[in-house]
Amino acid sequence: VLRTANAGAVVATIRAFLSIADAVGKRPGDDRDEDSPTVDDLKRQVVVRIKAPLVTLLASGSSELTYVLLKYVDQLIDLCPGIFDDEYRVFYVRYHDQTHIKHSKVRILAKLANPDNAPDIVAELGELVA
Repeated sequence: VLRTANAGAVVATIRAFLSIADAVGKRPGDDRDEDSPTVDDLKRQVVVRIKAPLVTLLASGSSELTYVLLKYVDQLIDLCPGIFDDEYRVFYVRYHDQTHIKHSKVRILAKLANPDNAPDIVAELGELVA
């Protein structure tokens, strides 16, 4: 688990490990050992391990940093669907959030919605528009 409060270090580490996963992971058609992890498996492992530091940074950063990290989380959700589903409450819109952050959070909440958490998300969004 990555333990640092430096957002630049977290993002650089994520990018480095995702690049390594691309380089060493098994691709369809490779003649490697069948027990070798695939690129997708390695990327999923990376995202699982960096989820906690990323969520911590989201809650503690400035609005500019929060926006950049939300964009990064949005890309990671597309890369590994389902990884952030249990962290959906972190993406609830706060009254004092700036407009561009609110839009990003709502977009992410839509991607995180599943049958288990959809009622909570809909109730929260209902409170937002009321």
